[in-house]
Amino acid sequence: MSEVGLVLELIFFDAATLAFYASDRPTWGLVFGIVVLLH
Repeated sequence: MSEVGLVLELIFFDAATLAFYASDRPTWGLVFGIVVLLH
């Protein structure tokens, strides 16, 4: 389970980072919220 959680965390973190750099939209906030909920 921890390995799956780690992979998901890395994927969501990567997506949040990309969305953050493309800061036209507040999508990174939604992704960050999802990551927090997963924890």
